[in-house]
Amino acid sequence: MDKKFKNIIDIFEEEKNNLYVSIKKFKEEIKFLNRIGFLYQYFIKTIKDYPKEKVPILQMFYSCFRNFYISTELMLKTHIPEAYTIISRSAEAVALARKFSKNSEIMNVWLKSKKNEKFIDKYGKLFPKEDSLLYPEIYNIYNLTSNYGRHQNFESTIFFTDTSNLNNNIINFNFSYIDDEQNLRRCINYLIYCYLKFLEIFNEIFKENLNKKYLQEFNILKNNFNLYKKSLLNLFKRKV
Repeated sequence: MDKKFKNIIDIFEEEKNNLYVSIKKFKEEIKFLNRIGFLYQYFIKTIKDYPKEKVPILQMFYSCFRNFYISTELMLKTHIPEAYTIISRSAEAVALARKFSKNSEIMNVWLKSKKNEKFIDKYGKLFPKEDSLLYPEIYNIYNLTSNYGRHQNFESTIFFTDTSNLNNNIINFNFSYIDDEQNLRRCINYLIYCYLKFLEIFNEIFKENLNKKYLQEFNILKNNFNLYKKSLLNLFKRKV
């Protein structure tokens, strides 16, 4: 193989290196990510007396929980659009869980439905404006992460496009890019915000089945993160 080209092992080594570099650079964010992972696990262990017929709502929770780890790994490896795609799917899971919790008939139809599009056409928007638990915050997360993740547009592709040498008619493409520390930190903190917000919705859905100690732990983490965000105010001026 021509040495000018990277083989798959080289790419994977760079991926691993990006992950380690991110872990070292963003120590405070890693602490918050670890606490969120702990709370998602604690959530499952604290649930009591939950009806078996509502297991599909728990499936949505598990989908969100699993997506948290996948999107976090992608983000720390600097694959921002791909991480946003997974966050978008999590927002969708939260919206479905909310619908199921409000109407068991809708949940039963969903179980029999093969295509999500038909389900949505029949039962309305996933993020209805009249549901203040989902709209506007969860909808805004879904909208932003879909635009920057799921859809192929300028905003979603600029993350791995280097146009600094465009005057010389040269465009460089990066498989991943870790040098823009400020943008990556902002995006990691946005991920933290998203999964705390998702967990807050599940707390509301399962509020009759959760113990006080878990809820206290959640509120402590939420308050601490809000304080940390204020210390990074300049990074949060942009919405990405």
